[in-house]
Amino acid sequence: MKLFKVIMCAWLALMCVSQAAGTEVVDVSPKQVAAMLKSKSAPQVIDVRTSDEYKKGHIKGAVVIDVTKSDFAAQLGKLDKEKTYIIHCRSGGRSGKALKTFKKLGFSKIYHMDDGMNGWKKAGMSTESKKPE
Repeated sequence: MKLFKVIMCAWLALMCVSQAAGTEVVDVSPKQVAAMLKSKSAPQVIDVRTSDEYKKGHIKGAVVIDVTKSDFAAQLGKLDKEKTYIIHCRSGGRSGKALKTFKKLGFSKIYHMDDGMNGWKKAGMSTESKKPE
């Protein structure tokens, strides 16, 4: 019985430590993102849509890292995990799934934009586009 209590206490302590060191995810609206991007210390925007979607219209300054590509985790692994990022996709589904990879890789803080680019456009925010190469 004592061994069981020791094991349970150790497991509980380990769970507390892993939760404390976990990725903080904050859901934000497109208007909140627009306000954050106006600050001097604006987080980097990561667009997890495809390159074709990105080229048709994206948030100014966003970097595209396609969640459907096999090297998605490797591309994220090149980023500074201590920095704060804003992630989005078209409507929130793919970026929601991408959060698992951000967490697995140990990123400290991620803002997840509600409703993705659909919400961004619906809120009347501007986009920039690149012509397909």
